[in-house]
Amino acid sequence: MPTDLELVRQVLARELDTISQYEQAAREAEMELVRAFFRHLADEEKEHVAEAMQLLQQLDAKQRAHFSTVDVRHEHFLGISAKPAPASGAGNQTAAPPVLRHTFTVGSLKSRKDAP
Repeated sequence: MPTDLELVRQVLARELDTISQYEQAAREAEMELVRAFFRHLADEEKEHVAEAMQLLQQLDAKQRAHFSTVDVRHEHFLGISAKPAPASGAGNQTAAPPVLRHTFTVGSLKSRKDAP
């Protein structure tokens, strides 16, 4: 029998999938009324996702701690380091170009998931 935490995670996964389905239907619908209907449904599901995420944080202290430290800056997703490289001389005040940190692959994401 699944725990409450597992149930919340299952519903979160279903809600995310449902959002994708509704947004796909909105893109494919011919009539604006039907497109608006599916966009409305997707927006409601997004509220459910937000509620599930908040409940998830309440139920799982480790998840709550992770949410407080996760890097969601634009640069992070581009794989760019936010820390500029040190200047190579006292008179050099120009910023170094961004440094590529990593790229996302299935393997890299899986290894991050498996890390403690």
